[in-house]
Amino acid sequence: MKWIILTLIFGLAIGVFELVDKRIKREKLKWTNWLIIGLSAFVVLFSVLETIRINKIQKYSNYTGVLDGQVESEIKYPSLAVGGTIFKFSGISRNVIYNEDEPIQLWIENNQLLLTLNLRDSLGNIVARIDRNEWDINENEIFDRNFDNHGLEIVDKKGDIILQLDYNREVVQFAGVLHTKDGRAIAYYPKDSGGAINKDYNPEIDTTDEVINLIPLFNYPSSLHMGERNLNR
Repeated sequence: MKWIILTLIFGLAIGVFELVDKRIKREKLKWTNWLIIGLSAFVVLFSVLETIRINKIQKYSNYTGVLDGQVESEIKYPSLAVGGTIFKFSGISRNVIYNEDEPIQLWIENNQLLLTLNLRDSLGNIVARIDRNEWDINENEIFDRNFDNHGLEIVDKKGDIILQLDYNREVVQFAGVLHTKDGRAIAYYPKDSGGAINKDYNPEIDTTDEVINLIPLFNYPSSLHMGERNLNR
């Protein structure tokens, strides 16, 4: 969108320049003509910059969105990666990780990689829902979040990353801490060259560096870095 707007500005500037150049060659412009041209250019530039600013504010204030899971037609089954460990699934079952009675569901339908899960806090409250790639975050239950078309990351009030999702063709890179309805925590995180799952994770006593210090997928704060990937991963 930004490049389209900049292209329009560039085209408008060329048009104004040519118009002024032709008039200068025909007659000497009065100072009022120059004033009108200058004010017109200022209004156009201000309008464009204001549109960009408003769009950025609207995107930053957005706590809902859709992940793009487009895959090639020959891909029939999805994969879920925890660190360097990749779980490949085949068959009709959509349940790829059993989190008590709320399994993570992952499947491919109409060339779309689709994901469904509930993200809860330690009290069992819903922090975010993802239903067929459409995500909805409770902004009162988090500190920050960042996203783009293929990734979503959520940071809790303690500043810890509790969910990372990154779509790469038929593979979903997944990390975070999921809680059951009764508050029990299960952690999924990269470890060494693979991945690990801690089904009895207790952040009060467990000091596993890989869990607590997940490397951010995006830059923060999102108010200044909306959609910007962390290139130092």
